[in-house]
Order: sequence, then C-alpha cells, then structure tokens
Amino acid sequence: ENQVVEDVGITIAKRTLQRYLGPEDVLIFENSDCNYESDISKWLDLLDHLHDSLITTKLTSSETRTEAKQYLKKLEETIAWIKDNPNNWIVSEIVYDDVDDVDDDGNEKLIFNPRISKKGKINKIVFKPLDIAPYCKPLFQIADVTLVMSATIMDVDTFCRNIGLDINQVKFIEMDSEFPIENRPVYKMNVALLNYRSLKVDSVQRQIASSIDRIMDYHSAEKGIIHTTSYAQVSFIVNLLSEKNRRRLIKTDPEIPRDEIIAMHRLRNVNNNIKDNSVLISPSLHTGLDLKDEQSRFQILVKVPYPSLGDRWIKKKETLDGG
Repeated sequence: ENQVVEDVGITIAKRTLQRYLGPEDVLIFENSDCNYESDISKWLDLLDHLHDSLITTKLTSSETRTEAKQYLKKLEETIAWIKDNPNNWIVSEIVYDDVDDVDDDGNEKLIFNPRISKKGKINKIVFKPLDIAPYCKPLFQIADVTLVMSATIMDVDTFCRNIGLDINQVKFIEMDSEFPIENRPVYKMNVALLNYRSLKVDSVQRQIASSIDRIMDYHSAEKGIIHTTSYAQVSFIVNLLSEKNRRRLIKTDPEIPRDEIIAMHRLRNVNNNIKDNSVLISPSLHTGLDLKDEQSRFQILVKVPYPSLGDRWIKKKETLDGG
C-alpha cells in the first residue's frame, strides 16, 4: 500500500519549483494561504497554476527540460486523479521554512488549527490518496493470476479491501516460519523508554552503548547486525562503544553503494588483528537483505520504528481501517 501511495501521490517542494519556474511562481507557492483545513478545490487552484506555469516556462538546459517534462507529467496525472475523486485525497503534510518543532520520533509537528498553522513560507506540500484500490486495478489486470507475497499481511480482509481485491476471488495461504522458535529467540533489554527526546540524553545513549557492548562481547567471535532508526543513533553508538567492538563495525553510508558495504561484511577476514567478526550497523538494512548462516548470528534492534500518528494520512487511515 505504501509503495502505491508514494507512486501515485506527489510532493510539491520549493526546491524543485526553483529549478523549473521563475521567482514569481515560487513566491505564489510559498505565500499560499492554503492550510490543512482548506478545501481540496482551493489546493487544486494552486496546482493548476503551477501546471500552467510549467507548460510555459522556458529552460535553457536540455537536461533540466527533460526533468521538467517528467515532473509536469506526474503533476498532470495527480491533478486528474484529484479532480476525478477529490474526496479520496488528503494533504498529508505541510512543511514551513521555519518549522523547528518535532515530536517524540523526530517528525515535524503538524498543526491542524488553520489560525495558527501559518508559521512561515511554505517549503513543501505532500498530497496522498486515501484509497489506493482504483490505482491497483491496472496492476492486477496484467495477468490472469497474481501472486502477492508478504511477511506483513496482518489481516487478509483489510489487505484485500485496501488494494481493491475481491476477497471471494482470493486464495490466502499462510505459512509458518522455516526457522524453529528456539532458533529465533527475542530478548527485550528494556534499557530505557526511547523516543526522540530521550535518545538525545547522554545517560540514555551510554546505557544503549553499554548494552550493545555486552551483546557484542557475548558474540565476540560472530558476525551480526545492529539496526538503528537514524544515523544519529549510529553516530553516538560508534562513539561510545569500547574500542575492541568499535573496530568490528561496518557502517552504511548514503554516499557509498549498499552492495559495496555488504561485500565488505561478507568478505572480511583476518586482517590487521581484526577477526572475521564484523558487525553491520545501519538505519537502512532492515529490508531486502539476506545474511545467511555465519553472516549474522545475532541482531540488535536499538529501537523499533513505527509510523507517526502526527501524519494526517496515517491518522486518517487508522480511522478508516477501524484502528
């Protein structure tokens, strides 16, 4: 569902508009008086204006012209979808230039009172559909039979309703894990109550690092992985770990291809007194990675990520799905 929402929805950002439009159009976007309570038709007026400006804009760079055409096509599709079913769309987020308040998970606080929501010039607006079923139908019409595999289908009725499948035409097969329970125990350390604010407290950071140190000592001769929810956590963990365990870490880096990082972990052998016991640490390795057998004998979850209820789309979906 989230993937379709991201594909169908659109983000209008000032930085993007500055690449394709003149300063007057950017100012119209920045100074718009639209807010969370504004009718979608008012938002459409703004989108239509940006669309018309993109059509008439003159760009000198051929590369920028190509990018602008792709952006224009995306904008045209979104406008058409909103006009076709305006009640299905929501402005899930408005970011202002001077917003500096954050919630416990580090997300910008969203202010729903239109009288106080205007804190500065608009920097970014995110539009998302609530019901993605109409946009999923073309996917399921490609073939006679579609196989959907997922580890996170918690309720088959809700899943089918959300993506527009007739439950009577669906065969749901649930399989147990191939790993025996005794081979996948979960140990709760209960180090501290973790949220955006507590993770900035020095004593909490030291408690987390100390616990990770003990776990890594216990698995001193084995490879593993540490899952964080931010690079800020990676930073303080690396700084506070003992020297012997710090040397075992392999960090991901947004500037380095992921495959290169994984290869370093898989191929690392005895070198400069470093045993074959490397440990990956990253906020971005929780999906799409298979560390078989000796590649990871333990995993550490510093903090379990969960969606922010400050996101209007998530809050609305919770209500629609009976949460």
